[in-house]
Order: sequence, then structure tokens, then C-alpha cells
Amino acid sequence: MPRAPKKPIIYNEKINLPKKIIRFSTPKEAALHRAERLKCSRLAEIGSGVAAQTIAFSLKCGKVLGIEINPLSLKIARDNIKKAEAKNIELIEGDALDEDLIKKVEEFMPEIIFCDTQRPERSKRTLSDIKPNILALIEKYSKITDKIAIEIPPYTNDIEKLSYKFPLEKEFISIDGKLNRLTLYFGSLKTCEISVIEAKTEEKISGSPKNVDENKMILSEIPRTGKYLGVINPAISISGMTANLCEKMDSKLISLEDKEYLISDKIQKTAFAEYYKILSSSDKNKKNISKKLIELKAKHAVIRYKISPEDYWKERKELEKGLDGLKTVHLFKCKDKIVFCEKADKI
Repeated sequence: MPRAPKKPIIYNEKINLPKKIIRFSTPKEAALHRAERLKCSRLAEIGSGVAAQTIAFSLKCGKVLGIEINPLSLKIARDNIKKAEAKNIELIEGDALDEDLIKKVEEFMPEIIFCDTQRPERSKRTLSDIKPNILALIEKYSKITDKIAIEIPPYTNDIEKLSYKFPLEKEFISIDGKLNRLTLYFGSLKTCEISVIEAKTEEKISGSPKNVDENKMILSEIPRTGKYLGVINPAISISGMTANLCEKMDSKLISLEDKEYLISDKIQKTAFAEYYKILSSSDKNKKNISKKLIELKAKHAVIRYKISPEDYWKERKELEKGLDGLKTVHLFKCKDKIVFCEKADKI
């Protein structure tokens, strides 16, 4: 699964983030969004790390208590907080599930508890890979407040184990069209079943996943030239909110290689899809594909269909051989056809 994209961190120009840590730190847009949603008088943050999210919380909350188990991260965090001139943050070292530390949090009397979990660096994860143990954390800290928010990896496979026991909202955060963060909201923080937000524009889709209306689904028809193919934001796809987006955009859906795309007569104003104008189509014969690319005055041929990473550039170089046009043409597969598209201008 793709890694969350690297993005600027809050106070990036001031604070110190070692290279091996920066890619795990919360991007500025995600940090500020969560700080706005969780603003309160007193917030406790478990797993404060090097304080990227902690500093964002300090801008919206009266007081922030940061808890970190890693002494090195805690040292960097204290330095970063000083550089950011955040006066309302207190940091303590300890294990979140230690009873003495829980007592300190209880004495702090937080309205909200946020936890940024530790997880191994691999694509597929389960709840058992995540620290601290989420079930234990909720059971212990819900005695202090029911308002608990927990960040976990977006591609965690067995979230239903939690949702069966604790009602929760899954909030998928996208930045620049890429899935970046997943936050679970418990207790009275829960506002719906699923929400998807583009952090930069604050565009949001929320509710319960809907089934696709059969009248909105194109199963085998090749889209006509002049229509637009909308590549759906992965945050929408993984959250199960594709049909909700389709309804909001009043668009139809087409399945290309088991992946769904929007089909529209015009470019829609949304951060949840990137639009491509359909130029033409051909069969999958390599000679005919090359002929069509020349006809379309292409310079580059971007492969958007399934292909192994090791074969991608070999095939792309073959397709681009002899091209001397100006366009970048994107190639999608629709059953036995290749669909040629050009990236559309944004509204």
C-alpha cells in the first residue's frame, strides 16, 4: 500500500525534525484540521512524538498534556516546543498503559484524549501490530472521558474488531488527492459512521456508505469521446464512500480493471476526483496503440492500467518510441479496449 505522502510540518521553518523521523510526523494540514476538530480547554495527547501535532493542538486548546515513551523523541519535542514558543504544553515521559501515568492524566482532567499510535513500517497491518493496545487504552481512558480520538494506519485490516465493541467514526484525511491519515473518533466525538475530508480545501463527504445505483453503473460501455473520466481519490475508495461521491457529483461510474471511475459530461468541482478528457480508444494491439498515439500527437504515454512495476518503464518506452508530438496521453484499459485520455484543466 502507498505510504502517506511527505508534506510540510507545522512550524517547519523553526522546529528540528531528523530525516528518519520527519516522514512519520503529522503534516501541517492534517495537524491543523484535527486541532480544530478537537479544540477544547484541556487535551491529553498520548504518543506526542516530536510534537508536530502537539504544537497544533496548543493553538486551539487551553492546555495540552503530551505523553511520550521514547526519551529521544521527548528531547526533540521539548526543543521544538521551545522554538515554537508554545507556552501551554506540558510533556511527560511514560507508558500510556502504566497505572501511575494514567493517574497523572486523570489529575490533568482532560476533556479529550488523542492517541497517535506506534506501528511497524509495513503496508498491511492489524490491530495487534499497533501500540499501545487500543482495546486496553479505550477501556482504561474511557473512565476519564468518553471523548477519545485515535490515529491508526489507513490500511489496518481488522478495524471491525473495534467497531463491534465500541461505536466509532472513521475519518479519512486526504492531502492533495492522496490518502494521508485515518483517525477514529469514539464516544461523543463520533458524528457519523464515516467521514472523508480533503484537508487543504476542507471539502467533506460523510455518512454511511451507500450502494451504487444500478442506473449509475456502466458495466461494459466504452465512454464516448468528449466525456470525462474521473480518477477517484483513494481516501474515497478505501472508505467505501464511492457511491456517495457518485451521488454528490451526479455522475455515473465505470469499472476499469476492477477499479471504479466517475464518468461525466463535464469537469466537476471536487477535490475527490482528478478528471481526464477522453480522446479516443483502440483495441489492445500494440501497433494500433502506437498508431493512435501518433494520431493524437502524443509525446508521452502514461500507463494507467495494471502492470508490474518492473515492466512499467519497458512498456512505456516501447509505446513512446517515435512519438514527437506535444501531448501527455494517459492510457486506461476498459475490457478489450485501450482508452486514451488527456488530463483536464481544473475548474
